[in-house]
Amino acid sequence: MDRQDLGEFESFEDAWDAIDEHEDVNCNASFGEDISLLEFTETEEEAMETAGYDDSNSLDILYSKCAEPFLGDNSTQFGGLPWSEGQRDETQGALVLCPEHPDREEVESRMADAAQRDEARDRGEVFGPGSYRVGEEIEPGLYVAESESGFDGCYWERLDSAGNRIENNFIRDGFRAEVYIAETDYSFSSERCGEWERQ
Repeated sequence: MDRQDLGEFESFEDAWDAIDEHEDVNCNASFGEDISLLEFTETEEEAMETAGYDDSNSLDILYSKCAEPFLGDNSTQFGGLPWSEGQRDETQGALVLCPEHPDREEVESRMADAAQRDEARDRGEVFGPGSYRVGEEIEPGLYVAESESGFDGCYWERLDSAGNRIENNFIRDGFRAEVYIAETDYSFSSERCGEWERQ
């Protein structure tokens, strides 16, 4: 394994000992020969299956993730990556290869939070920019949008079935927006507000 500017390591443990959780590093796994010619262990086969890989040439990605802080998600100041379903599968595959990763507990917590958020999104209780039909695409209720860096012109509006504006707001700056979307609203739309989450 090679970590940018830190040299080469023979094992995950050696790389982990050199890890500073706030470092932004990239690791590259090297097999020293054509990976497609290698015989894989049962663990490697399981890791690729868990990650959803159908190309053995991608195995080096999982090994690389194992050597990185937070398995490649070391953006702790931003709460980590969005953790899409594909990212979660890939990370679970990496954890098959390196179950003793020192950041495993934190990474699994982030993945669980992302899975819960995806479920809320499927229920229409979390949504991003755009226009949505109330009661069909999103649920009514009290919603909050927050921005760590501050809004830059967050705009939202509630409309009735005739397209008339019930309520709207333009937030030039600030870190939190709040709106109550009524059951009788026809639609809700927003832009530059990030994600809304039902409270």
